[in-house]
Amino acid sequence: YFYTRLILVMVVAMSCAGNVTSQSKEEKKLLKKARKALTEGNYSQAKIDYEQLLNYNSDSQDYLFEAGLSYYNSEVEREKSIIYFSRALLNSGVDTIPELLYYLGRGYHFIHEFDKAIDFYNRFRALIDNKGPNEILKRDVNHYIEMCNNGKQLQALPPNDITIENMGEKINSTFGEY
Repeated sequence: YFYTRLILVMVVAMSCAGNVTSQSKEEKKLLKKARKALTEGNYSQAKIDYEQLLNYNSDSQDYLFEAGLSYYNSEVEREKSIIYFSRALLNSGVDTIPELLYYLGRGYHFIHEFDKAIDFYNRFRALIDNKGPNEILKRDVNHYIEMCNNGKQLQALPPNDITIENMGEKINSTFGEY
């Protein structure tokens, strides 16, 4: 969690420094609000703000990536982050944000698409060096790849006779209870 949070703060800081485009006052104000919500962990508000920002510029790699971060970190509809990360990757051209590959790996890992997750983890791992915090991050990525390989093996096993049953409104809500 610490490294995921560290990556989030670093990426938002880098995006703030590199985003010098012709933006209206309203767009700049909304971007500042969205980034504040994102860095403070107010992901539900960040999702709303980034959706509005995408109305200004639907192809912005930064807006798409940060919208993806909002969904990924909110843990509510986390799978939707893949849509934003994928669009950001398509719009990135030569200067892809390396962390975009990491989060695509995490997103696909989350929805059990292990081969895609492994591909993105490997692409990310190739872009980071083995020094300092990156050494620990690389070790974590290796661990995620191992987890994906284990997941693939477990998915290949025949299903057990397991029945999932809603225990009623006093125990279950409409959200996942795991």
